[in-house]
Amino acid sequence: MTWLRGVDVERWTRWLTPFAALVLFGASLWAFLRGPVPDDWPALARIATCVALAASQSAPVLWWRREPVLAWVALLVACGAGRLLETGLDVAPGSLFTPGQFATVLVLHGIGLALPQTRALAVAAVTLVGAVLVGIGRPEVLVLAIVTAVLLGTSRAAKADIARALAVREERTRIARELHDVVAHHMSVLAVQAETAPYRLDGLRPDAARQFTEIAQKARDALNEMRSLLGALRGGESASLNPQPTLHELEELVESVRRVGTPVELEFDDRLRDLEPLRALSVYRIVQESLSNALKHAAGQPLDVRVTWDDDEVRVRVRNRIVAVVGAAGQGISGMRERVDVLGGALDAGPDGSGEFVVEAVIPTSGGER
Repeated sequence: MTWLRGVDVERWTRWLTPFAALVLFGASLWAFLRGPVPDDWPALARIATCVALAASQSAPVLWWRREPVLAWVALLVACGAGRLLETGLDVAPGSLFTPGQFATVLVLHGIGLALPQTRALAVAAVTLVGAVLVGIGRPEVLVLAIVTAVLLGTSRAAKADIARALAVREERTRIARELHDVVAHHMSVLAVQAETAPYRLDGLRPDAARQFTEIAQKARDALNEMRSLLGALRGGESASLNPQPTLHELEELVESVRRVGTPVELEFDDRLRDLEPLRALSVYRIVQESLSNALKHAAGQPLDVRVTWDDDEVRVRVRNRIVAVVGAAGQGISGMRERVDVLGGALDAGPDGSGEFVVEAVIPTSGGER
């Protein structure tokens, strides 16, 4: 239906839902006053009963999109109360909760949108069994109405999920392209400049030449890791072509920081050298990012790095003295926290109140992935 393109369905739903609930309430009240509630009841009691029945069966329509499960439970209670009243008045099944049946079809559509298909169909089955047991309508009509409502909802939800996934993939591709255009270019220039420095600069001391060689090597390593990252962002296969760092290389990482003049004390549990690759990579990246932050904000200050195995958890703790005011957490800390969250762990980062900045992560050694 091309005429629906560009229509903000959610906005129209928000506007029409209260109107639908009001119309259902008015029609229900009119039907109840004219129908099964006895005329010989006191006028006030009769009106109050009809208003309560109409309101309880129309109000859940207001929640069909935001809280469909709550609306479904409320309708079950309302329809159950109507059925009990029918039994007491000895009237035909469905006479006092017909509005609830209409509302239930809409609410089941909302459940189809909100819940996984199997759970939505389970709710539909419970509703259908309850309706058949109390003898409401023809079973084949009930099956058609209820299952259609749920499947329409799950179909719309699936289409929305696909649209979101496509949008995420497009955004990741855009980010990968920008990273390649900007960062990779500068890293390549840095690597070339560092490699050629000993040939361009006369009288360069041997230790300075070694530093340039290390800079060039690190730039190349960063480029390789970036290509791996770009492959992952694009969803391609190139992400697996370059080897990822392991905990066997953690001591070399710490040594590279020591070589620039920053004292680092390392405590490392050798049992962790064979840690599962995904967790090992996360531990390495947390230490790497913590060291980078320390060099950026507290260059030259002693660092304390501890990577230990505690029962079923890996504990990472990196400390350094604070020599400047620490601002808001940047992307590096957010990235570390995301890595740990994926593995079912926890990460804290910030001043500890004694003049030190501490990054502390706890990662389960098995399970916990989200």
